[in-house]
Amino acid sequence: MQSHQRRGTLASIAAELGVSRTTVSNAYNRPDQLSEELRDRIFRTAARIGYPGPDPTARSLRMRRAGAIGVLLTEELTYAFEDQASVEFMAGVSLSCGNLGASMLLIPAGVGG
Repeated sequence: MQSHQRRGTLASIAAELGVSRTTVSNAYNRPDQLSEELRDRIFRTAARIGYPGPDPTARSLRMRRAGAIGVLLTEELTYAFEDQASVEFMAGVSLSCGNLGASMLLIPAGVGG
């Protein structure tokens, strides 16, 4: 029979080390706020108990920021690369995404013909 061991959590690291959850979070998100020794203790404990670090999906939900900009195409996907106005629009969106550190998601919704 297999044993299902739970992975460590931010809270379990904090409890084991006697620090706040915020302190553990800072080790990952604001490392300059902690001493190197404390960060090392946190990371060693995290590795030992199997805490993988902050979950990027959970973070994006909490921050209400997906990190992507969606472009819904009402024409066939090839139109986005053939029509000059569309090409320039996509280039502008792509540039803006790059400046924001976001991805661009193309969603073709055109009907086949």
